[in-house]
Amino acid sequence: MTGNLKKREVVGVTRKSRLIAFRLTDLLLILSAQQSDTVVQTLWGFVMSVKRLKYVALWFLFGVTLALSVPACSDAPSAYSSEAISSKVIDSDTKKPLEGVVVVAHWELEVGGPAGVRPIGQLKVMETVTDTEGKFQFPAWGPLRRQQGVLTDKDPRILLFKAGYEYRVLQRPLNSKWSAESWKISLRRTDWVPRVVELRSFKGTEREYASHLSSLHTSIRTVLNGGDCEWKKMPHLMVAIDKQAGIFRHAEIYSPLYSIEDLSDGKCGSPKEVLREFMQ
Repeated sequence: MTGNLKKREVVGVTRKSRLIAFRLTDLLLILSAQQSDTVVQTLWGFVMSVKRLKYVALWFLFGVTLALSVPACSDAPSAYSSEAISSKVIDSDTKKPLEGVVVVAHWELEVGGPAGVRPIGQLKVMETVTDTEGKFQFPAWGPLRRQQGVLTDKDPRILLFKAGYEYRVLQRPLNSKWSAESWKISLRRTDWVPRVVELRSFKGTEREYASHLSSLHTSIRTVLNGGDCEWKKMPHLMVAIDKQAGIFRHAEIYSPLYSIEDLSDGKCGSPKEVLREFMQ
């Protein structure tokens, strides 16, 4: 009995130590842009100075080893810029241009840690709507300074949505030569964006459409998790999603899609007031 208790105590200490160590490693990564060697030595000295933190020391060493395998922020450019983006959206069946497609482009900052690479916010979010010829464009931007994290080979992600159609997410092909050290490149290339993008009309039931759009909800949540009132930068998309969510609610179909009320957090103002002009 005593042996089992001691075993549980060791397991409990190890789990807590792992969490503490991983938090320390995340702190190391966030501060790595400023005298990373000093940060490592200071944190390591703290861990080793307390005998009860021997488990923390082991996990911290493990975390630092993994952290060193991802891009160091100190090697990344202090600011990023992007080329312009232009394309055309058509119906995949009729090949005719699609007007009114909401298009959102976002450049996501990421940081490495013991649990892998994770997003920490958006460097840039832009939105537009296709014209009568199905065309859309985003102007070039930058340089824009980053506070922490780096852009990786996935940026920008481009979301396209029009009610009644399958949504699409465009991003740089994973087998691109750009991938290896893309985080070091200050000017973000957009030559991979297709000149013509096809959207397919959804053929299933309304319930199946709700299931399909649940993945779009995940993509939107990724953008909103930056916590910088990002929904204000994509008003057309939030209004379109709110309308679609209302259709599902009226049909008594479950959907995780955001409603405008879901956006209220007390920090970014009233969503209804901010989005009123886009709800006409």
